[in-house]
Amino acid sequence: LTANHAAFARLGFRETGRTAHEGYDRPTSITMRKVLS
Repeated sequence: LTANHAAFARLGFRETGRTAHEGYDRPTSITMRKVLS
C-alpha cells in the first residue's frame, strides 16, 4: 500500500490522520485530504 500512498501524495493529497480498527494496536486506516481551490 505504500505505492498507493505515494501515488495519492503525487496527486496533492496529504495525510491528515491514522486510526485503528477495534482490536488492533496499530493504524489500519489512513485519512488523506486534498485542498481544492
